[in-house]
Amino acid sequence: ERPFVRDLAALFRRQSELLVPFVRQLESRRFGAAQLPQGSDDAITVESLRVLKRTRSAMERVFRTRFSKAVAGSMKINHGVVQVGAQVDTRLFNKITQEFLEGHLPTLVGRIEDETLRRVSRLVSRSVEKGSSTGQLAENVRGLFRNMSKTRSRVIAQTEIGMAQSVADFTAAERVDLDLVKIWSNSRDDRVRPSHQIREVRETPDRFSNGLLYPLEPGAPASEIIRCRCTILYVPRDEVSRYV
Repeated sequence: ERPFVRDLAALFRRQSELLVPFVRQLESRRFGAAQLPQGSDDAITVESLRVLKRTRSAMERVFRTRFSKAVAGSMKINHGVVQVGAQVDTRLFNKITQEFLEGHLPTLVGRIEDETLRRVSRLVSRSVEKGSSTGQLAENVRGLFRNMSKTRSRVIAQTEIGMAQSVADFTAAERVDLDLVKIWSNSRDDRVRPSHQIREVRETPDRFSNGLLYPLEPGAPASEIIRCRCTILYVPRDEVSRYV
């Protein structure tokens, strides 16, 4: 996971290096102070879109070169159908993970870019409302990306790695020639969100009471995904009593 997080952090720093100088160039001294000129918010939004487009290929490259290795390195003991009977079918796991990445990458990159743009836009709007100077806004933008490089890069890595694991396990459970059922398993602490405080048994294709097929299901609301630590246990039907 570390190289994956490191490369994501470096990418956020690169975006900052591209955007902050543009913000500084907006400086206007018509009123004897470095004030934000009218239309600054629109100009910064447009430039942010350019920066995101310029760094998109780098974002895709980070996922293509680091993602699969990070997922493989994060496989958990006794987690998932790929480890049923203590036998890890790494070839199946890696194949499904790669399929997931190829199908999910455009949506993933788009979602990350949308969230970055939303954060920048919100910061600029607040700065305009407060009457911040161009210099102050530039430092705020720099601080925003610094925080994303330290915190958001790790959240993204943890979420996407967990999502790939969940997808690979679910897909494998449907492919293997075993009579399995699935059990939702949470971390059993006060950080578990209410909708995940369950211990239910379901047939593999059925949804749980929270509406999800499995934790970190692609397309689920962000409130159900971000920082989720739950897992699914895929177990032989005749061994369910050992787990519930």
